Formats: sequence, C-alpha cells, structure tokens
Amino acid sequence: MIEAVSKWEGSLSNARLRDLTGLHTVQVSRLIAAYIEANPSHLEHDVSAKRYWWRGGEHEGSSLDEYLELVLGLNRQGRDVAPFVHDVRLDFTELAPPLFAALNEACSLARAVRVEYRSMTNPQGLERVIEPHSLIHIGRRWHVRAWCRLRERFSDFNLGRIRSATLIDEPCERSSSDDEGWTVLAKMRVAPHRALTPEQAEVVKAELLGGAARRVLEVRGCLVPYVIQELRAATNPGLQAPPDYQIEVTNAADLKALLFDSGKG
Repeated sequence: MIEAVSKWEGSLSNARLRDLTGLHTVQVSRLIAAYIEANPSHLEHDVSAKRYWWRGGEHEGSSLDEYLELVLGLNRQGRDVAPFVHDVRLDFTELAPPLFAALNEACSLARAVRVEYRSMTNPQGLERVIEPHSLIHIGRRWHVRAWCRLRERFSDFNLGRIRSATLIDEPCERSSSDDEGWTVLAKMRVAPHRALTPEQAEVVKAELLGGAARRVLEVRGCLVPYVIQELRAATNPGLQAPPDYQIEVTNAADLKALLFDSGKG
C-alpha cells in the first residue's frame, strides 16, 4: 500500500495512510519507517510538507493495476478513498465460484474434469472430459487451457461457456509441457499502422507503444489471436485500415499458423 500510493499519487503522508488503513498515527509512522528501512531509495521525507515523495524509478514498485485494485477495492467497501478514480474496463464473464474453484483445483492436482460446454457448433451444450493445466484472463474473458479427450487436442475453453465442471477421479495424462501451443513462444512485432502519416504515427507511438517505434511481444503461441484482438492490431493492413486500426502486426505472415489455429474448444 505504501509503495502503490506513494508511486501513483506522487507522495504519501501519515494522514493519507491513516485514511486508507484506519490505523493510528504511531502505527502508521512505524509502517513507513519499516518500509524506508527496507527500501531506502524509494521515499524522500519532506519535513516541512509532512509527506514522503516517491523517488523510486519508473519501473520500480507497484504497477498501476495494483494501485487501482487497492483504491477501487476500498471504494467498493464504501471508504471513498479515491472518488475521482474510475476503472470502466468491462469483463462480461460472470464466473460462479464453484466453477472456478473446480478448475483451479484440477490444475493444482493435475486431475481431469467433466464439463458441459456450449459452443457455436454445439449451442445446446456437449459433455466432454478435459485435462486442464492453466487458467488465463485476457481482455474480457477467462479461459482454461486443457487437453480435450473428445477432440484429442489442446484447446482454449471460454469459462463463460462452461455450464458445469466436476472433478473426476482420473489423473491428467497430458500436462502443459506436452502442449506445443503453450510452450512455444511467438515473437509478435507491432508498430504504427503503415497508412498513418508520420505525425499520426508519432501520436500512436506515444499513446500505445511507450514512445517506441515498434514493440516486440513474446506471447505463448495459443494466446496470439487473443492478444491481437485485445490490442486491436491489424493483421491485414490493406483491409484493416485507420482509423479503426492504428497499429499493425508487422510479421503477421510469420504468425499465420497461429492466427488461424482451430484449437479453441
């Protein structure tokens, strides 16, 4: 909390930390002192302003998501510690705790799971046994990566399409190390869309690429289509043009086998 608040609000005061924690002045002072002892270069004490300024590096400390999780979590509890901060990213997948718990336990114990899964091919649902090894949250959806005994392949299963999941007393016969789509890392190169003017490209670099002319992302093979979808990156810049697409995958031809992978459940 000390790290997240001081970094993303620029500074931290005893009063601010009391507001966040509900602790007393002396307790908060001890917490700050302990943090400074462990991280002497991160905070600078400004006695006159009665606050501590963040002096850690840009890439040190907590991420913005960790800060948002902290303050927005307190906001949801009615604490109103950051009434002007709003996170409106949408996740339409409403997961039932028993479903997630069953898949989580299956991954942990390397156990098979019997699921009823709906898809565009079988909208009424189809029962199958899967051997899950990883749970993935990307964009608006949660997926479980698993070996499908029915299709005899590794696939991505959208948790929002699983009606039920029951552990069965059978060990998984395959693991993540057998899943080539998972173990193979693909290099995905993204850059401003070629149809942008130089001035527009500079705007996109600053907004989406951290100021760089291009970025190289190392992505698990089976996740490449989801990352491209999340970035809204063009893979066919001749047809996918600005303003709808502002960045493009410059090595889309190298990733073609992954872009059209049929193993999605």
